[in-house]
Amino acid sequence: MTTIDLKFSPEMARAVLEGRKCCTSRDLKKGDPGDEFEIGGVRFRIIAVASNVVENIVVHLYGAEGFGHPSDCVEEIFRIYPEATLHTILHVHFFARCP
Repeated sequence: MTTIDLKFSPEMARAVLEGRKCCTSRDLKKGDPGDEFEIGGVRFRIIAVASNVVENIVVHLYGAEGFGHPSDCVEEIFRIYPEATLHTILHVHFFARCP
């Protein structure tokens, strides 16, 4: 287990802490299963990392990403990664709160 630095916007950090977000998609792989990170003094552990295209993330994982609608998810991904397209591959990090 390694402690990693996984940054979230204030809104996404709040969604994680409230249990509304259990994965995050990044252009680079940020950790491996078993690695841990902290938000607001609460520890979380990466349980899986999978590569997927933006289109699949938006359609199938928008709720797990902390969004209420696919359009909100794709808008945020394109804001963070303006060069991305629906076919861009991102690394989806699934995580859970540590016991």
